[in-house]
This record gives sequence, structure tokens and C-alpha cells, in this order.
Amino acid sequence: MKDLKKGFGWRGRVGLIMPATQTVSEPLFYAAAPRGISFHTSRLLNTGAGPEAIAETESQVERALGELKCARVQCIAYLCVTGGLVRGLEAERRFCREVEERHGVPVVSALLSAFEALKVLKMRKLVITGPYPEEHDRMERKLFEDNGFEVLGIHGMGITDGFEFGQVPSAQIYEFCRRNWNADADGLFVGCAAFNAMPIADRLEKELKAPVVTAHSAVLWKTLVTLGVDEPLTGYGRLLARQY
Repeated sequence: MKDLKKGFGWRGRVGLIMPATQTVSEPLFYAAAPRGISFHTSRLLNTGAGPEAIAETESQVERALGELKCARVQCIAYLCVTGGLVRGLEAERRFCREVEERHGVPVVSALLSAFEALKVLKMRKLVITGPYPEEHDRMERKLFEDNGFEVLGIHGMGITDGFEFGQVPSAQIYEFCRRNWNADADGLFVGCAAFNAMPIADRLEKELKAPVVTAHSAVLWKTLVTLGVDEPLTGYGRLLARQY
């Protein structure tokens, strides 16, 4: 009844900016988020995976921000991890800060959220998994190692089509993570905001006896923190359950 009396987004309206091929975040966030949080999306047309294609995709960010401002969102989640990997961590922080200054809305970056979540859970020695090809994995490893993490292993599925990232079943992601786990690690990070790993994070934590952070769990956690919503969410791992 509270939702009916107050309307959608009575606890917070969240703007999502994501590549057009992304099919996971909206249904996942609506399934997991607390009542009263609404999500409103603007998409970036993407036609490839190289540096020029990434630059073309990111040239559309201002248009997307303008659309979301019309919905009077109270927080913007930027769900393009690859753009952050290309920019680097400091440039990603600067990018978010400049957007906030121009538009007056706090920005949550998938990449920055992941780094913050890993530190909150005291995960320094990592195993990293994801859908990416080897070239992307090398770039990701370098970024993590340059910023103080020890990467014991990084394992990608070798997928090159962004739409196909979201078509990998969660059960297949679970088995892939189990096969590539290293018990010497502090925890597992499952990258990519187009990869449906969050539903199996809790099960993986029980199996591996270690914390598991996914790109989606990190973004949703940081978004809720930014909105001042401190409700624990069970079933998606320690981070969203606020067990830290």
C-alpha cells in the first residue's frame, strides 16, 4: 500500500547509463532492490569493442545525462566498466566528479564501486572472472595490480559480442567461477556489468568460503549507500547483506 500512496521511486529514482546491448541490469536490479527504488535507463549505441568504438559510445554520455535529468533522478549509475578500464582509475574519478559538477546529481561508477567494495570486504588477493577475451583480461589485470591488488588469476570466457555477455546463464557462470577459484585468494571478483553473476554470489560464497563481489552487486550497493538506503539485501552475497 505504501507504494500506491507514494508512487514509484518514493525512496529514490536511479538513472542507469549503459551500452545498448546490455540486457541484464534492469531486470536484475528490479528483482533485488528494496521497494520504493525505481530505475530509469538511457542507452549508449555501441557498434564495436575497440578504442574508437568505445570513444564513439562515450560521446553519447551527455545526451544520456540530459535525458535522465528530465526524469529528475537522484543518483546516476554508469554501467560501462570497459570505458573505465580504458580511462584508468583516476580519470574515472575525474569523469564522475565532472559529471556531478555539471549536472548536480551524484554519479556511481561500476568500476569505482567495485574497487570500493573490494576494499570494504578486505579483498586484496583476488581471483577475477568474467566474459571477456584475453586482451580485455590483460587490461583488467594491469589496472587492478597498478592499484594495489594482487591478482592470483584472471579468467575470461573469451566472448567478444557485448550482447552475448548477458546470455550466459547464471548456472554456467557459477561453474566457471568454481573451476577457476584459487583458495589462496581473499575473494572473487566477477567483472562486467552485462554479466548475470549477482544471483549466484551468495551460493559461491558458501562454496568457496570467501567473499564474492560482482559488478552488479557493487553498483547496487554503492547506489543504495548514496541514496541513504541502508536496508540489507539477502541472497546476493555479503556486500549487499551489509556483512562487513
